[in-house]
Amino acid sequence: MRIILGLIVLLLAACQAKEVSTTGKYIKNINKNTVVFEDGTKLELDNCNTCRTIYLTRHAEKDTVPVKNPILTKEGYERSHKLAQIFKSTRLDAVYSTLYNRTMHTVDSLTNMKGLSTQIYQPKEMKSLSGKLLTESDMKKVLISGHSNTTPAFASTLMGAKQFERGFDESDYDNLLIVNVNEKGEKILYQLKYK
Repeated sequence: MRIILGLIVLLLAACQAKEVSTTGKYIKNINKNTVVFEDGTKLELDNCNTCRTIYLTRHAEKDTVPVKNPILTKEGYERSHKLAQIFKSTRLDAVYSTLYNRTMHTVDSLTNMKGLSTQIYQPKEMKSLSGKLLTESDMKKVLISGHSNTTPAFASTLMGAKQFERGFDESDYDNLLIVNVNEKGEKILYQLKYK
């Protein structure tokens, strides 16, 4: 009898889906609700009538001028085009950005491709915008363009708990965070990257 029980336990363990480690993996593209990584592995995001997927990215590489509101560098504009290509095959209901050249230019290619206008938000309104994104029926798939300090803070606000000890490094432009909310309201944060 113990042998039979042992075999049943082993069979059940073998049948369970293995969770793929995604932290730090590079995204190739997002096809509907499937994140495809550069190494060929995939991540299926929850998709239901009440599910939510919120993508958060820091602005692309910025220039040094003008000092208070710089534009993107050549590499930054290339990253902006790559971001648009990543989202080519998935729906977005809205795109949000702070009112700075670097954040707005990061999503310009994407909003032009999708025929969306960029919605402006103030970082001090992060909590109220998070509530809106998690409850409004027409806000199920949203992208937010922010900064090295606001992007991780926004992810923490959406998750309802601190997720990062500090902001992103000033030289770090390749983070793409995904907050996925399933039908039970459970939230999962994926810390991914893109080139």
